[in-house]
Amino acid sequence: MFLGMLNSDNINSFESLKYFLNSTFRIGILMSLYDTNKTIKELKTDLNKSESNLLHYLKDLEEKEIIEKFNDYYSLTSYGYIISKQLYKFFENWNSINNNIDFIDNHIEPNLPLDLTLNMDVWEEAEIIQSTHLDYNYASHQYKELLLESKNIKVILPILSQFHIHAILESLQNNKGHLDLITSKLIMKKIQKSDLGPLFKELEDKNQISIWYSNSHVKLNKFLTCTENFISLFLFYNDGNCDDSEMLLVQDQKKVDKMNQLIDENKLNF
Repeated sequence: MFLGMLNSDNINSFESLKYFLNSTFRIGILMSLYDTNKTIKELKTDLNKSESNLLHYLKDLEEKEIIEKFNDYYSLTSYGYIISKQLYKFFENWNSINNNIDFIDNHIEPNLPLDLTLNMDVWEEAEIIQSTHLDYNYASHQYKELLLESKNIKVILPILSQFHIHAILESLQNNKGHLDLITSKLIMKKIQKSDLGPLFKELEDKNQISIWYSNSHVKLNKFLTCTENFISLFLFYNDGNCDDSEMLLVQDQKKVDKMNQLIDENKLNF
């Protein structure tokens, strides 16, 4: 049953909303039932659809325990109400994505846990740090400078990048800081076998590094960093390669604090 997704990996990611976002009809039904129960005739009027089409979607949503019918009235189940609230919040935060459309364009949409997807407002008014043909590494160098001023670091690491990992470890050394690392077992093995492996192990042995492994069914496709001072995001090109020439940067303290809390609450959901 669809309700079982509440306990699956999908409910913790953007995937849990795609079933609805892929159909304006499903969205329309949920939004129409959000405030009050309605009959089939009332839904027909709201959605301007034929009864045959409407019945098909209503039956599907009933089978998935998102809506229920009693005495000719359709209503949201408790799960349907939760989904509807999530959709409302998603659309409210869509403006945050639109504000950074130049950054999102030509990149793979980041696969984020549901709580982070529904709090995209942290990226509103974010700054895009772009490299140039004169300094292709400008974004990465800015990232390093920000890290060197940070002590508590949280990183979702989808790639083995010697430059970025070295910058993180250098910050831990200089500032006696701590790293919460969310990565895959494959990337972890590559780090251990790299030139940075001994330093990484040394810091891990000093309890300066804690590791969480991503769910094997969820592919990491965003390089997200959050410290006490900033949030940064590097995305992947559509061809699967990480784009380190552009970085989305947030330094607003309230948003930084919010992202730190969200990551702490979702370490097992990446």
